[in-house]
Amino acid sequence: MTRTILIIGRTGSGKSTLCNIITSTNSFRESEYGVSETKQYKVVSFSHQGVLYNIMDTVGLGDTKMGELQILDQMVSAFKGITDNLSQIIYVFSGKFTQDEINAYNLLNLVFGQDVSRITTIVRTRFPKFTDTEACNTDKQLIINENNQTNAIVSRCNKFIHVNNMTEDEQPTLKNRVDAKTILLVHLQGCTTAIPTNEQAMRNNINSHYQRIEEEKRRQQARELQLAEQQRVLAEQQRLAEIHRRELEAKILAEKRLRGSDFWNRNIVIQNWHGQYMTARAPLVGVDLYSKHRGPSQIFTLVPVEGYKVAIRNENGLYLRAHPGGQGARLDLSNNLLDWEKFILVQHGDRWGILSFHGTYIRSHRIRDSFDRDGAPTISYGHVDLQVHMKEWELHKLIPV
Repeated sequence: MTRTILIIGRTGSGKSTLCNIITSTNSFRESEYGVSETKQYKVVSFSHQGVLYNIMDTVGLGDTKMGELQILDQMVSAFKGITDNLSQIIYVFSGKFTQDEINAYNLLNLVFGQDVSRITTIVRTRFPKFTDTEACNTDKQLIINENNQTNAIVSRCNKFIHVNNMTEDEQPTLKNRVDAKTILLVHLQGCTTAIPTNEQAMRNNINSHYQRIEEEKRRQQARELQLAEQQRVLAEQQRLAEIHRRELEAKILAEKRLRGSDFWNRNIVIQNWHGQYMTARAPLVGVDLYSKHRGPSQIFTLVPVEGYKVAIRNENGLYLRAHPGGQGARLDLSNNLLDWEKFILVQHGDRWGILSFHGTYIRSHRIRDSFDRDGAPTISYGHVDLQVHMKEWELHKLIPV
């Protein structure tokens, strides 16, 4: 009977040391430092109680001198000519089960194209209390409770084992290594489940994964280019709008010098494109109506402010106020005279666009006649709001009264 065991982990986790412990050899290069001594996969076979074990050590994930794709390629190459089945994966880590460990562990499912948790043993190295069952269980539970990802990984794996791989300098008797070997071999004897392996299928899985990564990179680059272009267009629109605003300011100031400083200081009615009049209702209600009729509620006073702007005041001394928000934004009345209550009048033939502080224009909607249940006509009003462009519905006549 032959069983193939894959030992895998991040660089510096102690996996090569674990391979030496299991095989009772020094065939695998160990390092006391956080750099990888394993630059190529290595397979060592040994027999134990009638079972031939193939122990496969691979390059540490996260090796600074090798890319992830190259490391995975080395891992797959280890299976060439060895076996068609994998009996157990031993994932080795030391210290905390970090996000890097999670990402490395998840690569296993990617390579083999299936959930391999049922044949995966997680081994935590450098745990001094590895013979203390209570301490081991507490440590395992802390890792499970770390987050949902570690919970799923540890809860679903075949087994979670603690060991403490000390060097000969640290422990001349190497008792910890002997104890670790006993623990691991007893566990491996009970690992009878295996999954089929196919070198080409594993390479296809890896290649598909990196193709998806490259495609996502290209999509992200396209999104960034599109965003940059949108920002460029917006900046250009803002630049042109600023030029237009300055031109309007200069034109209005020149017009006021020509016609006198009180040119705008007069009472008016505001007639929309449909021939209806803007209506300011009760003081606290606001401005959201147009009426076919002219009366006190339709009379406003233009108040010059800041040299080129005007405020529009109703009969109750309240000012029209434009709210931010672009198309469909609200227009109401205010006691204050701040930025939101100031407008620029943009002439268009015999009509005017009323431009708000937010770059939107007052827009009127056509009045829809309404009738009561008996068919008699009722009072009809149109709707008013703000719009980002200046077309027919944004043009008004300012008629002196």
